[in-house]
Formats: sequence, C-alpha cells, structure tokens
Amino acid sequence: MRPSLIGMLTLCLTLAVAQDQGGKPVADTLPAKADKAVHALQAEVLASYADGLARLTKELERYKIEETKAGRLEGAIAIRDLMESVQRGLVITRVVHELKQELERDLLGDLRPQAVNLASNQADAPFPKASASFCDAYGGIAKRAIDGQINYQPTPLNRWTSYGSPNPSDWLEVEFAGPTAVGRVVLHIYDDQRGVHPPQSYSVEVFRNGVWSSVGEQKRSPAIPTGGVQNTVTFSRTTVSRLRVVFVHRPHLRSGVTELEAWKE
Repeated sequence: MRPSLIGMLTLCLTLAVAQDQGGKPVADTLPAKADKAVHALQAEVLASYADGLARLTKELERYKIEETKAGRLEGAIAIRDLMESVQRGLVITRVVHELKQELERDLLGDLRPQAVNLASNQADAPFPKASASFCDAYGGIAKRAIDGQINYQPTPLNRWTSYGSPNPSDWLEVEFAGPTAVGRVVLHIYDDQRGVHPPQSYSVEVFRNGVWSSVGEQKRSPAIPTGGVQNTVTFSRTTVSRLRVVFVHRPHLRSGVTELEAWKE
C-alpha cells in the first residue's frame, strides 16, 4: 500500500460526508430547534466516521510496507472494508438529509403556494358558476361538472352531458367571480359507450368585449379526445371572467364530462 492511497481514501470519506450538502451545513435552512436536532445527528455520524477512519488507517499502515502476496491481499481486504464503510456513510448522509426535510415540513409547513382548481365549486357557492348550451333530461346538469367529483361510471350520476341535444356542437361554460388567470383546462371526458362518447374535437374559448374567441396555441394531451381519462389543454396564460369549452359531437352521438377543471399553470 502507498501513503497516497490513505490520503485518497480519507478524501472519499470527506466527500461522502459532504454529498448533497453543497458545502453547507445539513440544516442551515432550519429554525433553531430543528437545526440543533439535525446537527446533533450529524456530529454523531462524523464521530463514527472519525473512529472508523482511525482504525482502518492503522490497519492500512500495517500493510503498506509489506510487499508479500499475503500482505497485498490483506491490504485489499482492508480497502474493501473501508469502501463498504463509505457506502454505509452515504446511506447515513441520505438519512440526515431526509430528516432535515421532514423537520422542515413539520416545523415550517409547506410554505409554497398550492395549486388551486379555479373552476371548482364544491360548496354550491355563487361562483364559479357553470352553464351549458344544453343539458340532458336525466340529471346531467352543468354544475355537476364543477363539483370536484370525478366519476367515469354510470352511477352515481355526477356529470354534465348534452345527450338529446339537437345541436352539432355544444358548450360548457364556467364564469368566475372576477378576472382570473388561466393557463390550463382539464376535461374528464365521460363515455357511456352508448349515446355519450368523446367529442370529435373540442376547443377552449374566452369571452372578451362581448365576443367569444378561441384561445390561441392550444396544446392537447391526448391529441384525440379520449373518454374515461384526463384530457388536458394548455395555452398561454390569459386573464378572463368567463371561459367555455366547445364540443363538436361525433355524428349521431353527444358529448359529456364528469368534471371540468381550470388551472393557472
């Protein structure tokens, strides 16, 4: 064994302790209480590293001047043991990092703004308000498409459909309480395999200056309207008070959704 190898192995241990910390203390973003708890665990981990390194260094020194086959073999075994220790250290380091995140959640909470479905009206409040060009005669009314409930099954009835409509296309509208920024609409399209099927196409429109117009650069996923799954259309964020989705029906069939969602992002 060569003295430089011991230095390299020492560096390995140092890097293991520093991994995923970016050169900063593990808990530099925590309040004092969490910071103290994490640093206590970190100190324990470092002490364990130091003790293990001292013992292994001593063993390596025993073999560094031995050039016999047996000596080299024993030295290799010692290196293997050290590298296993490094791997264990990496696991412990990850545990420390996870503890930091857990303490942040518990003590600080998630302070990031939460995404909100802007079209949801689960309490039957005045707004958002849903309306439609046509509603079926079996209870598939517009407000059931914004009640926060998604159900692709026939029962319980929780959807809007245009079944029975005489129109080749129909629309489902959401009116907000005031100007609202929207950049994504999600449709949970209903398909009963009978009179209600996914539409041939659909388009998001907004109401401005007394006129309805399509939102530009709509990107749909999936590209073809599909029943029983989430259909998403994204576009450049726009601020509106009224928004609607126009469904072009398949021949002799009509369209419906179990839920319409509107999101800022």
